[in-house]
Amino acid sequence: TARKTTQTFFAHCLIVLQGLLLIPLVIKSSGPEVYGLYIILISLFNFIFGISSFGYGYSAMRYLPSSLNKPKDKSNLFIPQFYFQLLSIFLLSIFSSCLMYFGLQHELWALDGYWIPFTIILLLVHVVYSQGTIYLRYTHRVGALNLITSINPLLFISFILLAYFFTGKIALNSLFLSNVVAMTIISFFTYRFIAKEISFKPLVPKLSQFKQD
Repeated sequence: TARKTTQTFFAHCLIVLQGLLLIPLVIKSSGPEVYGLYIILISLFNFIFGISSFGYGYSAMRYLPSSLNKPKDKSNLFIPQFYFQLLSIFLLSIFSSCLMYFGLQHELWALDGYWIPFTIILLLVHVVYSQGTIYLRYTHRVGALNLITSINPLLFISFILLAYFFTGKIALNSLFLSNVVAMTIISFFTYRFIAKEISFKPLVPKLSQFKQD
């Protein structure tokens, strides 16, 4: 509908606005090096997130819309790939953190005080947040999806401004912490809703389904 299209457009505008506000603020307070390193790390994390599903989850996206009134079917579709990606992102983030630590110890690169465990925390939280948006999208909760994708950049920018107000600068760790807190808050309310519809009882992914996806 026109209303949902308008909501989606507004949500995307907020995401773009987040970047337009963030760039001058970070560069002015902490310099272009901090912002550049933030972009590099975010790009790395997006790459890790992109490969973490290993293609598993296609069936969930395909068949969730046809199982709206079947809670058991929704659980069987959503839960196995949810836990699989959580496990894979956890292992990949540990591996990435070890590489970062190795690079720092051997002075291969500088991370400007970046707290390496943020790699694990941020990627895990990002998977939870993204899986929540996938569930809402493929169960046709467009209004709720637009709401959380609109609130996320607003929360992120709000936490950044708070950090700037109290410290007078925006450190690299403040950027990642703001990201984590914003996604955690949204995920809390998103999964309270999802838990009313499906069970989060662990389901072992089927090898046949993994191969098919």
